[in-house]
Amino acid sequence: MRTTRQTVVELLSKTAEKLVRGAGAARATLASGLNRSTGWGRRAWRAIVSSLDGVPGFRSNDPAADRDPTRTFRRRSYRGSRWRRYALHLPPGYTGRRPLPLVMMLHGCQQRHDDIRAISNFDAIADRAGFIAVYPFVTSYRDVRMENCWGWWVAKEIGPGGGEVEDLWQIVEEVKGEFAVDPRRIHIAGLSSGGGMAVAAMVVHSARIASGAVVAGVPYSESCLALAFARRHKPVDDVVAAMNRAMGHTKRPVPIFIAHSRADEVVGIRAAENIRDSWATCFDIDTSRGMRERSGSSRGTPWVHTKYRNGSRSTLIETMFLEDKAHGWYGGNPGAMSFPDAPDISKQIWRFFRAHPLEYAACAEDAKAWAQAMSRVA
Repeated sequence: MRTTRQTVVELLSKTAEKLVRGAGAARATLASGLNRSTGWGRRAWRAIVSSLDGVPGFRSNDPAADRDPTRTFRRRSYRGSRWRRYALHLPPGYTGRRPLPLVMMLHGCQQRHDDIRAISNFDAIADRAGFIAVYPFVTSYRDVRMENCWGWWVAKEIGPGGGEVEDLWQIVEEVKGEFAVDPRRIHIAGLSSGGGMAVAAMVVHSARIASGAVVAGVPYSESCLALAFARRHKPVDDVVAAMNRAMGHTKRPVPIFIAHSRADEVVGIRAAENIRDSWATCFDIDTSRGMRERSGSSRGTPWVHTKYRNGSRSTLIETMFLEDKAHGWYGGNPGAMSFPDAPDISKQIWRFFRAHPLEYAACAEDAKAWAQAMSRVA
């Protein structure tokens, strides 16, 4: 079986021959190598391409030069893994010399990744703030569910070591392998079913994800009976027990921002309150103390923003509860499941993420990854 290194050597040799005949053929060979490689191979190809950028008449056509690349995630060997597509957005002037934060955004049911991308306007925020945005698409699933829902209620999709929640982390790893990502600044957010899966990722990958946000979503391991047609919610203690089992020895309180409308008739406000209360119970936060609350109105929509602290100066839980809005994204661009006449929740989420990086020594794996990222910059 051929190794990646053997393939690189052979294709580099062919590229050298073609450079003698003309840069166009060499360019095609290198583009082919980049598109076929992953992990070490992709990093090797990018180094080769960069070294040839000075050759007269040669332009790399490196996919990193495209600020909005798309990728295919190939199914892995662990249980429940599936082929998936995802899109990325790189901020202007990205060079790879400085590790940047990463924000993963998950779409809701009856949406695709390009829908949440459009209504959330996170590309524009990424351009201003300088982070990498990642938009996975659920793409396919085996069980019966509403179109394009993430399986937030399916045990095999939200448990450690497999399913959608593991595929999402492996997509993060793919992006880290190709682009310069700050391992202390990996964040996740989602709408509706994507919010439920974002919660699952914060639980299962608590030692790796710096902070997260959920918009109109549900607690970890919640039943689909919690939705509008039944409104039967799991007791908070049952949710906390499931969280503790999933986190195990890697348990870490991931700071969470929760946005929800009290008028949501698809996922009722009780779901948001249970996310808050499950986090508070799991991580020993007294929600009756250490609280700061303010209220206001944005674009005609009233809201109440509450911050809960756990003894430190930063908040561990923040909620923004709105009035008069149905199920969807708040304050973004016009579109399906979007309510532009509301507080800009995307800006609120990025403000929260910016204030909540992963503690440097939260786990040895991330400390090691940080050192490796910095060594590439040096």
